[in-house]
Amino acid sequence: MIHRVLALDPGFSAAGLMVFERRETWVPIAAQAIRPVKDTKKTDARQSLQDAGVIGKIVDGVVEAVTKYGIRYVVAELPDAGAARYSTCRAISISTGWLVCLIHSMKLAHEFYTPADVKVAATGNRMATKRQVTTSVKKLYPIVGTIRYAADREHVADAAGAFLAAKNGQMLRLLEQTARGEGQVCHVPSCAGGCQGAAHG
Repeated sequence: MIHRVLALDPGFSAAGLMVFERRETWVPIAAQAIRPVKDTKKTDARQSLQDAGVIGKIVDGVVEAVTKYGIRYVVAELPDAGAARYSTCRAISISTGWLVCLIHSMKLAHEFYTPADVKVAATGNRMATKRQVTTSVKKLYPIVGTIRYAADREHVADAAGAFLAAKNGQMLRLLEQTARGEGQVCHVPSCAGGCQGAAHG
């Protein structure tokens, strides 16, 4: 069985994703930024409709990747609390909402990581800047450098950072064991393989 993992950096106006396939090691086979074009002609009174359209296109792009690559496992950077501005809190809430709804509706096993987890995994420094994360990740995965725009590369680099953080998590370790024929992974989404296939019949 081919094991593929989708790494995600969910956003409010854009999202970054990478797909990793387990061979002798984990190999990145796809990298993409999804950034729908906003309709700047719409007025503030229609802002919620515009937001809904953008999020819908982001979700469509992620669903397309899940379907194309046969994804059953997801790792994602999920922003933690601490934002002070209303606009930032709103963006975090919407991003979290569409990600969680998508994962549960598609019944995908998953693990979430904080921005600090991503920074430490990518650079060893929890205070690293986005540029430092991107530079570090590009050295490991040159495919990130193929993303054209800097803002989009940052999203994709954060997705890669979530994957690096997940290497210390349970789900990837269990997938590696199954690849070596040493066990099996439960596909109950909320479990993410923690029961090693034994607790759900």
